[in-house]
Amino acid sequence: MKRVLITGANKGIGFATVRKILSTYDDVHVFLGARNVERGDAAVDRLLAENPAWEGRVERLQIDVSDPESVNNAAERLALKYPGESHPLYGIVNNAGIGFSGTPEEVLGVNTDGVQRVCSAFIPLLKTEGGRVVNVTSASGPTFVSSCDAKRQAFFTDPEITWSMIQSVMKEYLDVCNGAGDFTAKGLGSSAY
Repeated sequence: MKRVLITGANKGIGFATVRKILSTYDDVHVFLGARNVERGDAAVDRLLAENPAWEGRVERLQIDVSDPESVNNAAERLALKYPGESHPLYGIVNNAGIGFSGTPEEVLGVNTDGVQRVCSAFIPLLKTEGGRVVNVTSASGPTFVSSCDAKRQAFFTDPEITWSMIQSVMKEYLDVCNGAGDFTAKGLGSSAY
């Protein structure tokens, strides 16, 4: 049985992804990642009401990608379920995200830091051969990059970029959001999303 974690899976695209995987692949067990336990359980209940044959192939995993402790605890709980397996996961789908409703700090904390947290915590559990990581995004990322100057565009598309370099630019971006300069002078687009 292949095991896949999908974050932000209690609604929207994440929920639809869980449904599609369960209906398409009989050999996949899905961990439906949800920040809120009750909403995660309700999502699992909706899926099982739709198709009772999915019983035992989908379960809720409480995970708040904006909270490092929650992410680490979720990874530990998943690892403890499979004590004899050092790499129990086949796939990670980073789907959790927030849009324009949050502050720039909240948006970056979920959409950027959250993906990094999940990868750091769960990639050690991923199959070393054939394991997959999928990052779900919207057109807002490429739109942001296209609104940056050429130097920033080169930065955001550099395959050698490091996490500390990304953190540095996020700090610079947040400084501008808090009144330290302007986006155009820094070569940045104006949307954290």
